[in-house]
Amino acid sequence: MLHANRNGFFYVFDRRDGTLLMAKPFVKNLTWAHQIGYDGRPVKLPNQEPTAKGTKVCPSQDGATNWFSPSFNPATGLYYIQTFEKCSIYTKSDSGEWESGKSYLGGSQRTADDPKPERILKAIDIQTGAIAWTLAQRPRAIVGRHAEHRDRTGNLRIRRWRADGGGCDDGEAAVDVSDEPDVEGVADDLHVRRPPDDCDRGGL
Repeated sequence: MLHANRNGFFYVFDRRDGTLLMAKPFVKNLTWAHQIGYDGRPVKLPNQEPTAKGTKVCPSQDGATNWFSPSFNPATGLYYIQTFEKCSIYTKSDSGEWESGKSYLGGSQRTADDPKPERILKAIDIQTGAIAWTLAQRPRAIVGRHAEHRDRTGNLRIRRWRADGGGCDDGEAAVDVSDEPDVEGVADDLHVRRPPDDCDRGGL
């Protein structure tokens, strides 16, 4: 079983008995834990509690990923996931005495300016947990991914759909990401194309 968690770690479990087989970070900005132990518990890092001056913790409150649907292609052995490279500043404050019916947060959270928040599509090798390639997304891009089989020319096709009211890739034409200068190590046969017109109705 494969799972990229909001906490920034990519997990592989034995689906028969739940044994943890691997846990590797899939984001660069991860400050709350050093690793996941053999028992499945995180090895936490110090000084990550909220303070009056503010403590930067990565990933952010939004997580290293969120509700976005991942995809897996058995032909490539890659797990595709939309990710956030983003951190939060957690500030502790005195909220006074607790009162029924009133908010009692004990502090606040805001997005950190450094590092600059990014949304990045990543392909993870399920055998090693290594990042096979990355593709930076537009600032407004909040998308799910759907891996498809290779077409008649042998090209791997991936559909993407938007959930922020932007429709289907804002109506852009097909993009061959292998020619994009900001793509790190994307396979030559990978293409990103516009989904069909029914994608707003979930027709993936």
